[in-house]
Amino acid sequence: MLIKTISKQSIINTFYKMKKLLILLTIMSIGATQPTHAQFFKKIKEKLDKPLIKKKDKKISEEELEKRKNIKLPDAGALDKDEALKAIAVNGLNNYYGKLSMSNTHQYITSNTWSTVKHKDTGLPLYQWAVGAVVQKNSDGQCMLYEFILRRDYTGGGNYGEAFFNGINRGTIKAPYGDYIACVE
Repeated sequence: MLIKTISKQSIINTFYKMKKLLILLTIMSIGATQPTHAQFFKKIKEKLDKPLIKKKDKKISEEELEKRKNIKLPDAGALDKDEALKAIAVNGLNNYYGKLSMSNTHQYITSNTWSTVKHKDTGLPLYQWAVGAVVQKNSDGQCMLYEFILRRDYTGGGNYGEAFFNGINRGTIKAPYGDYIACVE
């Protein structure tokens, strides 16, 4: 019986010694890998300090600048004389570009009259639209030419509601829309 007790005690002592040794080895391994972790985090910090999107240090050639200066803007239309309509366009464009970190530097209405869109089956008028040209200044300082749309909905009885800004048309192929141009202030 005494032999069994010593044997149990011996096993318990050995277990505790092994546990201490395991803890010591764990602490030593953590200490040994700590500089590796520090280097790892240093590399991550260096990468985080760099911008996610690299700015292209693209210098525009003299040839490209000359090409941009020679782009002929579309002519102003008869509707451009309507100051209230122009004010609606300017306000709509400023609000639109304000949300995009861009700016509206120059705009005017190119339509001479309102174009009517009718229902394909009934032939009843749905709305009228007119377009204009806008020079947008991008966040990188370069300018582009786009077409904007003004619209007024049919209210019935041959009448149309108030005109409103209806967005930028980036899909048009008329004129030089969508091209980089020389900035117009």
